[in-house]
Amino acid sequence: MNTATTKLKLYVWRNGLVEIGNAVPEKAFYVGTGTGEQLQSCLLLCRLMKDGSGRFLCNGVPEAENDKQAAMAVERFKHCVTNKLAGRKAFDGLEELMAKQEFDGYSYATA
Repeated sequence: MNTATTKLKLYVWRNGLVEIGNAVPEKAFYVGTGTGEQLQSCLLLCRLMKDGSGRFLCNGVPEAENDKQAAMAVERFKHCVTNKLAGRKAFDGLEELMAKQEFDGYSYATA
């Protein structure tokens, strides 16, 4: 498999762990689709933190007190990834997203 051209999925688990794979597992939050190289670039440019073993964690998810807060953190990350994959600056429009008073929720992946 050529990871430079193969489309992969980027997803986040409820504990905040960010992973890239061929499919989004049940109960994981879908974030985006791109080549392995594109998705790795997103991980670095979206300023994700790393745990003690060097794995990427989605900021705000491990600290979230409930599923809604975790979903909002994933939505912010997804916004940055979507921008990056579209060739825009990762954080463009993020302030507007964060300023929203109402958040309709975020569904688990079916991709």
